[in-house]
Amino acid sequence: MLRFPRRFVLSSVACALLVGLGLAAWALAAGSSGAQAGTMHNCPSAGKWSIAVWEGASGTAPAEALATCGTDAVAAAYSLDPQTSAWSRWFAGKPDVSNMAALSDMQGVLALGGTAGPVTTPTPAATPIVTATATPTATPTATTGAPQSGIYSGTTSQGKSIEFDVAAGSQIISRIKFLADGTCGDGCTCQGDVESNFGVTPPSIVNNAFSHSTADYDISGTFSSTTAAGGDLEYHHNGAGPYDADCNSGPLTWTASLQ
Repeated sequence: MLRFPRRFVLSSVACALLVGLGLAAWALAAGSSGAQAGTMHNCPSAGKWSIAVWEGASGTAPAEALATCGTDAVAAAYSLDPQTSAWSRWFAGKPDVSNMAALSDMQGVLALGGTAGPVTTPTPAATPIVTATATPTATPTATTGAPQSGIYSGTTSQGKSIEFDVAAGSQIISRIKFLADGTCGDGCTCQGDVESNFGVTPPSIVNNAFSHSTADYDISGTFSSTTAAGGDLEYHHNGAGPYDADCNSGPLTWTASLQ
């Protein structure tokens, strides 16, 4: 049994352990592939043993190969000759007692970590991928549904009453009734009292709006909801004689809602 400096004296038990580790190192080296050339793999931690494997040019000096672990990262190393089962050794800064031959590519050694430990290459932080956030599409405002059928009642801009009927089951105006104050041609005041009950050609509601004109009035309206509407109105009666004078209200507005 070879004897080295005191702290590296090997017992027979330690030799047996090193033989097993040496064989494991060869197995590790045989299975290694695709790593970076000129690198000592599995470098030991400070004060710990590891089976390190050299991957690089054959004939590389142990000091040069172990230096790839970092400055003072390896304190000692042992290599087992698979043919003779003899151990060779290498000690950092002690060439006079080191006898380890140059290392071959994929050769494993039993290495003891120095105080510095192996060089640790920091893993670069992953660059976050910025994903463009799509601008949400504006939700369209719901269109007003078809007006409900029934009697709509309200007032004009003169404060007079107005009514109209939306026929059940159809989009038509079946009746219009309103009052309107006006002026006569000679400056007198007058009032129109209108009620139209439509038969064959009632005003149709198209796109929630309607309009209707007669010799006596013009009316138009738009439904702002399914139960409310508003619009314009003008009464213009042309008198037929001395007791039936002209009467004109001028432009008016109106609002009405379902009763």
